[in-house]
Amino acid sequence: PPQKLAAVGFSAQGNFHGSYYRVNPAALKNPETAWIFEGIDDEKLGAFGFSGNGAAGFEL
Repeated sequence: PPQKLAAVGFSAQGNFHGSYYRVNPAALKNPETAWIFEGIDDEKLGAFGFSGNGAAGFEL
């Protein structure tokens, strides 16, 4: 294991496919949170990316 050689390493690895987040419709109706989404036309947030092609999914 890499920890034995260099005293640092990782505990997990694997293939993954990232995905996106969806805006909760209730957040669009709530005045305390609706302003966050002003100017965003798509309900999908982060449906792109350099690693895994999505905003979520890199946690192991």
